[in-house]
Amino acid sequence: MDLQQMALKYAQNGVSVFPCVPNEKRPATSNGFKSASMDHQQINDWWETNPNYNIGIPTGETLWVLDIDVHGSNEGMEQLKEWESNYGQIQTTTIQTPTGGLHYYFSGTQFLPTSSTSKLAPQVDIKGKGGYVLAPPSIHPNGGTYEVLNSHPIVEAPEWLKTLIGNSEGQQKRKLSSDEWGELLSGVNVGERNNTLARLAGRYLYKLGSHETYEILKMWNANLANPLAISELNKTFSSILKREIKKQGAWKNGIK
Repeated sequence: MDLQQMALKYAQNGVSVFPCVPNEKRPATSNGFKSASMDHQQINDWWETNPNYNIGIPTGETLWVLDIDVHGSNEGMEQLKEWESNYGQIQTTTIQTPTGGLHYYFSGTQFLPTSSTSKLAPQVDIKGKGGYVLAPPSIHPNGGTYEVLNSHPIVEAPEWLKTLIGNSEGQQKRKLSSDEWGELLSGVNVGERNNTLARLAGRYLYKLGSHETYEILKMWNANLANPLAISELNKTFSSILKREIKKQGAWKNGIK
């Protein structure tokens, strides 16, 4: 299927598209992703002007993308493997990028951060409102082609992934108050380090998400007169994260 036909197919499935410069990620319209449309006549007009236009899909409106990158590191893939091992396989439309990365397409955007790109973990980004991705069969600047790896219908993200992102019930993601920062910086007795770490992790995970909570806890630990070894911090944080994700899943299923 050529680029024009594929662009029309996306539109038929309720996904807006816009043209990008052939073999590039740069939009071919003056308004960029804001020009995105599901109108078949508009799409035909664009691709009849240049049948080699790449296909851009805006994110954060009807879908968002979990972007697993591999540039210079395999951390993103390793993190994904760990998550899926702990919480379950992701089944949704999945795209193989020409650089070896993955794009997971998800519906539902009310819980996402407002920025166009938000980092969830090293080499793991969220493409949300104000961003876009190239869609198959677009051609990357390196000459490779974006390809469908899993044609599963686009679904909402699993609850464990929403919990990792934080703010999963459409709550307003909030910053810590001055009192909370004061508590974090006040220190703690050596014998209470693990218990305090677990309590803080449980308090902030759901409202702030895993990445921001982890960074806060690293700062808290570094401020201690006798900080925990990073391996001990990681072990405790991982344990609490698993507990919170199970708790959120139980709550979703009506188990109190």
